[in-house]
Amino acid sequence: MKNWLGLLGAAALLSATFPAAEAAPKAKAGGALKITVTNKRAVAITSLGFLAPGAETGGKNLLRKPLASGKSIVLVVPAKKGECVFDILGSYADEIEISGSGMDVCKDKTLTLVD
Repeated sequence: MKNWLGLLGAAALLSATFPAAEAAPKAKAGGALKITVTNKRAVAITSLGFLAPGAETGGKNLLRKPLASGKSIVLVVPAKKGECVFDILGSYADEIEISGSGMDVCKDKTLTLVD
């Protein structure tokens, strides 16, 4: 299943809600979950982090360098055993913010960011 995050305008704050999965698969031992992120906006993604639902801080930027328009990357999201649902915070080079809540990374392995 693909999750599509989009912006409603040049100055809009992205706010997406992902369906909560009550019977979601558990994170595997070892605590790392992989997700493919694709940037379909015309500007680079400069930061992207995954944090515990409702947390204001704690999600570090998982990008080593900006993710250019049209490019994809596989990110490894640090997770505790059984942890699957995350909120997403990030930003683009044009200072538009990325914000999403309740993404089940165990279930949804693809995140595509669009205009």
